[in-house]
Parts: sequence; C-alpha cells; structure tokens
Amino acid sequence: SSALALATCQVQMPLLCSSCAQWGNVSPEDLRFFQITAVNIPNFYVRNGCDRCNGQVTELVNIYEVLALPEDLRVSLPSRAGDLSGELSRVPGFMSLPAIIVEAASDGRCSLAEARQYYTWQVPESVRK
Repeated sequence: SSALALATCQVQMPLLCSSCAQWGNVSPEDLRFFQITAVNIPNFYVRNGCDRCNGQVTELVNIYEVLALPEDLRVSLPSRAGDLSGELSRVPGFMSLPAIIVEAASDGRCSLAEARQYYTWQVPESVRK
C-alpha cells in the first residue's frame, strides 16, 4: 500500500549571510512567537551586516509542511471537511513550519526575527499554528 504525500503549507524562509551571521541575542517577542523558552535557548544566530549582504536578506529557501498520510486517514480524507491541522500534526514525522524554522535557526541557517517577519507576511493569522 502506498502513502499519499501531502504538502499542507509552504513559505519562503530568509537565509542568513554566511559572512556575517553571529551568535547573538533574540528578542523576547521572537522567542514567544516560536514558543521557545529563553531558559533552554537564550540566543540564536543573527544577521550583523557586511559588504556581501549589506544587512539585507539576499537568499530565500522554500520550506514545506509535508507528511505521508497513514492509510486510515487517507481513506477517510475525501469525506471529511474542516480543519484537519490538529489531526495531521499527530502523524509521525510531521513538522510544522514554525518547528522547521526553529530547527533552521538552531542550526544557524536563519534568524528568528527575519523568519518571523517572513512567516507572518505569508501565512494569514487565521491559519497560523
């Protein structure tokens, strides 16, 4: 039996400049937005600005919420209506866009402040998780 892959959302995430990204403080608002406790992770990489990027976002990457639907959910999906995000988020292997962003920020690939700005521009408040 094959699984149906489902992309539930896609956004562009700004990447940090590898020439000037440094470990730095993150605002309490950004930590709260991504539901990060400052006790566990008080800071992340931030953009400092250099001749290469001039302190601006120069590269973006598309990120997706993608999962393989289990057979029982795939069979019942056509007959269901409404918001399935709660049920889909419990499928093994599923990662929400905010979780993907936090992982990328932890790895030094993006700034939480820039990612939050791009995320809120692209995802309507009514569907944010």
